[in-house]
Amino acid sequence: MIKIILIILTLLITGYSHSAAQLNDKKCDELKSDIYNLMNGCKSCISSNECFIDEKFSALCPFGCYYIRSRACDNSDKLNLIYKNLEEYAEECSSCIYECMQPPAQDEVGCRNGKCVDLRYYEEK
Repeated sequence: MIKIILIILTLLITGYSHSAAQLNDKKCDELKSDIYNLMNGCKSCISSNECFIDEKFSALCPFGCYYIRSRACDNSDKLNLIYKNLEEYAEECSSCIYECMQPPAQDEVGCRNGKCVDLRYYEEK
Protein backbone atom coordinates (compact mmCIF):
# COMPACT_ATOMS: atom_id res chain seq x y z
CA MET A 1 0.00 0.00 0.00
CA ILE A 2 2.83 2.41 0.82
CA LYS A 3 4.44 1.70 -2.58
CA ILE A 4 1.19 2.62 -4.34
CA ILE A 5 0.89 5.86 -2.37
CA LEU A 6 4.51 6.75 -3.17
CA ILE A 7 3.95 6.06 -6.87
CA ILE A 8 0.80 8.20 -6.90
CA LEU A 9 2.57 11.02 -5.04
CA THR A 10 5.51 10.84 -7.47
CA LEU A 11 3.18 11.05 -10.46
CA LEU A 12 1.27 13.96 -8.96
CA ILE A 13 4.44 15.88 -8.10
CA THR A 14 6.02 15.20 -11.49
CA GLY A 15 2.85 16.27 -13.29
CA TYR A 16 2.57 19.39 -11.16
CA SER A 17 6.16 20.49 -11.67
CA HIS A 18 5.91 19.91 -15.42
CA SER A 19 2.76 22.03 -15.55
CA ALA A 20 4.40 24.77 -13.45
CA ALA A 21 7.44 24.76 -15.76
CA GLN A 22 5.20 25.34 -18.78
CA LEU A 23 3.59 28.33 -17.11
CA ASN A 24 7.02 29.62 -16.16
CA ASP A 25 8.22 29.25 -19.77
CA LYS A 26 5.22 31.23 -21.00
CA LYS A 27 5.83 33.96 -18.42
CA CYS A 28 9.53 34.04 -19.32
CA ASP A 29 8.73 34.36 -23.02
CA GLU A 30 6.39 37.29 -22.28
CA LEU A 31 9.00 38.90 -20.03
CA LYS A 32 11.69 38.47 -22.70
CA SER A 33 9.44 40.09 -25.30
CA ASP A 34 8.68 43.00 -22.94
CA ILE A 35 12.39 43.52 -22.25
CA TYR A 36 13.26 43.55 -25.97
CA ASN A 37 10.49 46.07 -26.68
CA LEU A 38 11.55 48.34 -23.82
CA MET A 39 15.22 48.13 -24.79
CA ASN A 40 14.44 48.98 -28.40
CA GLY A 41 12.35 51.93 -27.25
CA CYS A 42 15.38 53.39 -25.48
CA LYS A 43 17.48 53.24 -28.66
CA SER A 44 15.61 56.05 -30.43
CA CYS A 45 17.83 59.01 -31.25
CA ILE A 46 18.21 62.10 -33.38
CA SER A 47 21.99 62.56 -33.24
CA SER A 48 25.02 60.42 -32.39
CA ASN A 49 25.92 62.42 -29.28
CA GLU A 50 22.78 60.98 -27.63
CA CYS A 51 24.06 57.40 -27.97
CA PHE A 52 26.31 55.62 -25.49
CA ILE A 53 27.05 52.24 -23.94
CA ASP A 54 25.07 51.85 -20.73
CA GLU A 55 27.65 50.75 -18.15
CA LYS A 56 24.93 49.70 -15.69
CA PHE A 57 23.75 46.97 -18.04
CA SER A 58 25.53 43.66 -17.52
CA ALA A 59 25.59 40.97 -20.17
CA LEU A 60 22.59 38.69 -19.92
CA CYS A 61 21.92 36.22 -22.68
CA PRO A 62 19.77 36.54 -24.80
CA PHE A 63 19.72 40.35 -24.41
CA GLY A 64 23.27 41.08 -25.51
CA CYS A 65 26.72 41.68 -24.16
CA TYR A 66 26.30 45.43 -23.86
CA TYR A 67 23.47 47.90 -24.27
CA ILE A 68 23.74 50.87 -26.60
CA ARG A 69 20.96 53.34 -25.90
CA SER A 70 19.96 56.97 -26.02
CA ARG A 71 20.57 59.41 -23.17
CA ALA A 72 16.96 60.51 -23.69
CA CYS A 73 15.97 57.45 -21.65
CA ASP A 74 18.06 58.48 -18.61
CA ASN A 75 16.07 58.54 -15.37
CA SER A 76 12.93 57.31 -17.11
CA ASP A 77 10.34 54.84 -15.89
CA LYS A 78 11.05 52.81 -19.03
CA LEU A 79 14.72 52.41 -18.08
CA ASN A 80 13.86 51.48 -14.48
CA LEU A 81 11.43 48.87 -15.80
CA ILE A 82 14.13 47.42 -18.07
CA TYR A 83 16.46 46.90 -15.10
CA LYS A 84 13.66 45.50 -12.93
CA ASN A 85 12.57 43.07 -15.66
CA LEU A 86 16.17 42.02 -16.38
CA GLU A 87 16.65 41.23 -12.70
CA GLU A 88 13.46 39.18 -12.64
CA TYR A 89 14.46 37.37 -15.84
CA ALA A 90 17.89 36.50 -14.40
CA GLU A 91 16.30 35.12 -11.23
CA GLU A 92 13.29 33.30 -12.68
CA CYS A 93 14.15 32.23 -16.24
CA SER A 94 16.82 30.08 -17.80
CA SER A 95 19.34 32.04 -19.78
CA CYS A 96 21.80 31.01 -22.43
CA ILE A 97 25.56 31.48 -22.36
CA TYR A 98 27.68 33.12 -24.99
CA GLU A 99 31.04 34.78 -25.24
CA CYS A 100 31.12 38.53 -25.64
CA MET A 101 33.35 40.48 -27.96
CA GLN A 102 35.01 43.69 -26.85
CA PRO A 103 32.38 46.45 -26.57
CA PRO A 104 32.71 49.37 -28.95
CA ALA A 105 34.53 52.55 -27.99
CA GLN A 106 32.32 55.62 -27.62
CA ASP A 107 33.37 56.87 -31.07
CA GLU A 108 32.15 53.55 -32.52
CA VAL A 109 28.59 54.20 -31.23
CA GLY A 110 26.23 56.41 -33.18
CA CYS A 111 22.76 57.25 -34.39
CA ARG A 112 21.71 55.77 -37.71
CA ASN A 113 18.16 55.85 -39.07
CA GLY A 114 16.83 57.00 -35.70
CA LYS A 115 18.42 54.20 -33.63
CA CYS A 116 21.57 54.03 -31.49
CA VAL A 117 23.82 51.34 -32.98
CA ASP A 118 27.31 49.82 -32.88
CA LEU A 119 28.87 51.42 -35.95
CA ARG A 120 31.38 48.58 -36.33
CA TYR A 121 28.55 46.35 -37.60
CA TYR A 122 26.36 48.93 -39.27
CA GLU A 123 26.27 49.14 -43.05
CA GLU A 124 24.69 52.09 -44.83
CA LYS A 125 21.85 50.95 -47.09
